[in-house]
Amino acid sequence: MELPANDRNMIEPTFQTRYLGTHIFVYADRVDWKVLGKSHSIPIASIASVDLPPLYNGIHVHTTGGKRYILPTGRKQKQPLRDAIVEQLAKTSGTPIVAATSNLDELKKLAQLKAAGVVTQEEFDAKKKELLEL
Repeated sequence: MELPANDRNMIEPTFQTRYLGTHIFVYADRVDWKVLGKSHSIPIASIASVDLPPLYNGIHVHTTGGKRYILPTGRKQKQPLRDAIVEQLAKTSGTPIVAATSNLDELKKLAQLKAAGVVTQEEFDAKKKELLEL
């Protein structure tokens, strides 16, 4: 049963964060954010993916309808915000969602392999260029 809009707004968010005037709230059924007094909302069921772009303070949310939203958040809150959204997606869909690693995570793993002598410098440089889209 769907709650009326007024009752739905009274439910506590499962996660919330603030960054440079942006307030982001993750609820069981939606993600809301407010930027400069303007409110936005994305239903959880319409979220297709959540990305952690390297070198950017924020996350990208892609919808099943092909829209992309950028939610600005601090570097330390990127992963927790993404995890909160992915958790709600998993609960909504009933299917566990495997979180994809970011390009930076892949680069860190690759650096460890290079340090261990498993990957050559040339292989590391080529993959780094691919991951950073240079």
